[in-house]
Amino acid sequence: MCFKWKGRDFKKERFLLFFFLLQLGFVFSQGEESVEIEPNFGIRLTDREFELPSRYNYVTDVQLQILSKEKSKSYYNTNNESTFKNDFETIPNVTVTWNKKEGNNADYETVIPPLKPNRFYRIAVSYYSSESIVALFLRMHDEKNEDWYTTEKEWMKLLKRISNRNEPFSITYDPTIAELRGFKNRIQEIDLKTLDIKEADYIKGIKDVKEIDKKKEELKKKKEALIKELDTLAKIEFPVLNFIENQRKYTEKDLIAFCRWIQPKTAFDQEEDMEYFSSNLVNSPDYINIYNFYEKYLIGILNDNDFEKGEFLDVIVNSINVEKLRSYNKKKSGLLPNYLVAWVEEDITKTFPVSTYSNSFETSYKLSLVPDFGYVGYINDNENGPQGGNVFMGVNIALSPTNKNAPLQISDLSFKQRFAIHTGVTLGSIAEDNVSDNFFGNHSLLLGGSYKVFTQATRINFGGLFYNKIDGINGSKSIAIQPYIGLSIDIEIRQWLKTVFPNLNL
Repeated sequence: MCFKWKGRDFKKERFLLFFFLLQLGFVFSQGEESVEIEPNFGIRLTDREFELPSRYNYVTDVQLQILSKEKSKSYYNTNNESTFKNDFETIPNVTVTWNKKEGNNADYETVIPPLKPNRFYRIAVSYYSSESIVALFLRMHDEKNEDWYTTEKEWMKLLKRISNRNEPFSITYDPTIAELRGFKNRIQEIDLKTLDIKEADYIKGIKDVKEIDKKKEELKKKKEALIKELDTLAKIEFPVLNFIENQRKYTEKDLIAFCRWIQPKTAFDQEEDMEYFSSNLVNSPDYINIYNFYEKYLIGILNDNDFEKGEFLDVIVNSINVEKLRSYNKKKSGLLPNYLVAWVEEDITKTFPVSTYSNSFETSYKLSLVPDFGYVGYINDNENGPQGGNVFMGVNIALSPTNKNAPLQISDLSFKQRFAIHTGVTLGSIAEDNVSDNFFGNHSLLLGGSYKVFTQATRINFGGLFYNKIDGINGSKSIAIQPYIGLSIDIEIRQWLKTVFPNLNL
């Protein structure tokens, strides 16, 4: 059985060989990494990881978003996600699960449902900053110990920053009515008038110098002992004064003024009375109530590490509501601690791209020589030249670097990136008695150009076939050029050799 191309016969075996080589070209022409990559359709992408700025960032939600096909080409070629930040749409009814990786780090791993092939996606991660109330409790849990109140910890520094940032809703310590009353009762029997005694009055009428010095020392010690007692009782009733940093915030004069103010009080019904402590004695972050809240409601779930999947935020909110209700129902318990009144955290969203195109998008920045093979047909309108066509092997010399790993349909290639100088040799003889002879041996030379079409590896070839033309009268030969047009498939020789010979070290 024979096939004819413009009057020229080709054996069936050559035709089958052409299609066999054509199929090999599709297998080996997609780049060095292609044989190791499988389509993503139907596969759960468990290896998609993301990293947040700090391990104290708290993830609230992870969503899967998709970009429309119409904008995929522009998105890939501009390489600027911010331009398309509003063009990704959240996929409804799709759940992305996430887990914090082992160790004290900010890395997370996700499990994503099956994705459509050849689309651009992104993972949108919503989280609280490392300066949030949630981060405060996470830091507190890491730094907890028995002497947490004696030295300043990182969570205490964070509490200060949050408090300063949230004016007028600062997270500062305000004593309750019960604490104010308790201190008043502790100093009720103390005679504060001793502090008003002047030295001149105390030694009045005494003539002996030694006795005068003795009396002066006696008065000084009485006042020192009284102030020390007041300080001790204040630190018992108001634990916040035990903090080293707070001990430097108030003076003996402040303490005495506060005691003079509170001793004659008969009622503590007005808000300004409860604010007197923080405004005149010490204005301090509310370490006490924050830590007590943590120990009462949060330490359990943090020990179980359940916060990684979102439960921790709900626990905080629910616990605040419980504490509010408890405080409101307790008569004359004082102002509701201000850290429970209102706290609003703003979600930060960070996106991470995901692609289901079958190849990587790493671009090569060097020119390349790409071998190919294919079939060319000779353009000839007379009988005095090669007829039909031929299978060939050749090479393309690129004029500009391109990313062959990106599908052609989303690549915005210039003419220089699509066009290449092409040369090759025919695999079959074109010799014909008294008409033509091969350029050398059993082969002839192809020289021209190629242009990418359909895929990154398929090309239209065009140019001239160099052969020896035979003069039918005297039999002399001269070099002639026959126009041709054809189609070729790129061959990645290195990858082909590695596939055929896996143990070959290339």
